[in-house]
Amino acid sequence: MAVAASYDDSLRYGAQTPFSDQLSFKWEGSRWEYDVQHDSIITGGNGGTKPIRAAFTLFYNEGTDKYELEQTLQPDEQMWIDVGRLIRERVPDKNGKTMPMDLASGSYEFRNLTDPGNATLFEGKVIYDKTYGHVAYGCGGPCCDTNPYVQFNPLGVPFQGTSGQGVYVPDNCGGLSLYNFPFYGNWSTGSQSIATVDYYAKHTGVGMGSTTS
Repeated sequence: MAVAASYDDSLRYGAQTPFSDQLSFKWEGSRWEYDVQHDSIITGGNGGTKPIRAAFTLFYNEGTDKYELEQTLQPDEQMWIDVGRLIRERVPDKNGKTMPMDLASGSYEFRNLTDPGNATLFEGKVIYDKTYGHVAYGCGGPCCDTNPYVQFNPLGVPFQGTSGQGVYVPDNCGGLSLYNFPFYGNWSTGSQSIATVDYYAKHTGVGMGSTTS
């Protein structure tokens, strides 16, 4: 990733800014900092053409605790998070939870809740150091889906009854989602005399036997 940086002759005061056109359905970010001399500002935005519901999560205490926010983003709209203000002003998250006043660092994540399989989110983060006036870009990584697999294998379908199927989608950031939306409309069965399947992956038992879908 290209990063533009500018510092004075003493190299004490300066700033960095990245240039990236990457979009992803989920981003995971490296360490953010907050103390007397530091603060972190994080942003996530909608790079798609339709409104989305974005989820932002701050992880702390080695990932055992989390602070969660959600916001609807129009195309090209961004959500801005001043981590220090959230801690300092005891701002509650969507569940009414506040972060400890002595919290100093953690990690973060952005997710597209509206369409988990669609790469529409972009992100950015800066950490500024008031000691010398440094503003440094913090790394964040896009997450990618890897090796989706069906929720039930085998799937039991009663004769003249129905059973729903889902898709588990792990990603390279260690997450696991269960969603069907990207796969709607693409289902079929190997033998329609045994079972049929509709647009939403609902299977119907037509005859005795076994088949694939």
